[in-house]
Amino acid sequence: MPTTPLVSAIVSSYAAERFMQGCLEDLAGQTLAADIEIIVIDSGSPQAEGAICARFAAAHPRLHLVYLRTEREGLYAAWNRGIQLARGKYVTSANTDDRHSADAFEKLATTLDRTLVTLAYADHAFSTVENETLAQCLSRDAALARCPDFSLTALMRYCICGPQPLWRRSIHERHGWFDESFKVAGDYEFWLRIATTETMVHVPEVLGSFFRSAATLSGSGNRGITDQESLRARLRWIDARPYRAIDGLRAAVAQELFGQGYQYVSASQPDDARELLRAACGLAPWRMRYWKTWLLRGVLRQMPSRP
Repeated sequence: MPTTPLVSAIVSSYAAERFMQGCLEDLAGQTLAADIEIIVIDSGSPQAEGAICARFAAAHPRLHLVYLRTEREGLYAAWNRGIQLARGKYVTSANTDDRHSADAFEKLATTLDRTLVTLAYADHAFSTVENETLAQCLSRDAALARCPDFSLTALMRYCICGPQPLWRRSIHERHGWFDESFKVAGDYEFWLRIATTETMVHVPEVLGSFFRSAATLSGSGNRGITDQESLRARLRWIDARPYRAIDGLRAAVAQELFGQGYQYVSASQPDDARELLRAACGLAPWRMRYWKTWLLRGVLRQMPSRP
C-alpha cells in the first residue's frame, strides 16, 4: 500500500454493478498498481457495488482501495468528493464502463513528470461491448478517436481531452473544483477554465477505450443536453483571457455551433437548435445566414399558428 500514491483514480458509480468487477480489475492491472489508489464513490446506488468492492479489496490486500457510499448525487459532486479524499500527485477519472491499456497511467504520469504541463491526454478507442478489455476492443478494428494536439483554439472548438486524462491534483488549489451545476459537461468547463493559465499535452497513443452506448450519461440519448452544456461552457470562457485574443476564434466557434444547430433543425428538433443558433448569431453577428436560420427555424417555428 503506497504511503503517498502517485495516481488517484476516482470511480463514480451509480447502478453500475455489472461493470464494477471489470473496472477494478482494469485498474489493479496497471503497471503502476503499487503506486495508485482507487477511490470509489458510490452515489447511493441501488445495486451491489459496495459488496463487489469489499470482496475485491479482500482479495487484493496490497491494493489501496477506498470505498465511500453517499446519498444520490451528480457525477461532478462525486468527482469533487473523491478528489478531496485523494492523496495522489496526479488524478484521473475512471469511468466504470471504460478500460485502459496496462501502461496508460505510467505513460501519462511519466509525461507529466517530464514536463511542466498540467494535464496529459491520449487517444482512445470506441467500445460497444460491455466489459471488453482494450485489447479485445482493438482486436476487432474498433473505431478510434485520434485527438488533436493541444491548442486553445482546438479546446474551445471541441472537448479534445477525451474521457481519460491525467492531471495534477494541485491544479484544484488554483482553479477550484468541478462545477456541480453541470450534468455531463462539467469536465469540459473545467478544462476550458484551467487552460486560461495552464497548458496540456497530447500523448498520441491509444491508451484506453470509451464505452459507447445511448444509455450512458454521455451517450447519444443525452446528446441534446451535452451540446447545450458544452455551449454554456464555451460562452462562459470565450471572452476571457487568453481566448479573447485569438484571431478568428469567435467565428470558428460560431461555425461549429451553427452546424450543430442545423443538425437539430434537420432532425426536426427546434428546441435543441434554438440556443445553438442564437449563440452562433451572437458570436458572428455579420453572418446573415445565421440570423436567417435562427429567425426562421428557431423563432418563427416556435410561434403558435394563427387561428
